[in-house]
Amino acid sequence: MPIMAAHDQNDARGSARVLALTAKKCLDETYEPSKHRSTLNSLYRLLEAYRSHGFLGFEYEPRAPRGPEALTLLPRAERNVADLRLAFDRAFEEVYRERERGEAVQLVENVLKSIVYPGKVSVKRLDRERASAFLKNFVDNLYPVR
Repeated sequence: MPIMAAHDQNDARGSARVLALTAKKCLDETYEPSKHRSTLNSLYRLLEAYRSHGFLGFEYEPRAPRGPEALTLLPRAERNVADLRLAFDRAFEEVYRERERGEAVQLVENVLKSIVYPGKVSVKRLDRERASAFLKNFVDNLYPVR
């Protein structure tokens, strides 16, 4: 367990940032995709979670310091999950303006598939460029100025 989790300080933005930056580097051919399949798969799953439920119900609530409420079998909520939703919203809005949200998510997922399975899935060059712009925009929006 990371030290941050022990101190009730998990931050979903950090994990999402690493996933998006690694995927972008694979897309830009800086990293070899075959070595980062689990990262690309994790980003794919994050996109699926965003599409299916938008992270509703996953917001952080501070843990009770003592008593039976402190013990739970539920997974720990990560901090700043709402910022993930906002970052996805803004990135999709800025890069895929004319597309419906579900269709835009599908386009990014198809690009991720084409990176992992280059012979089986093919995408247009424009889709790859948009996915790269989306990932950059997503990372830029993860830490909003308040």
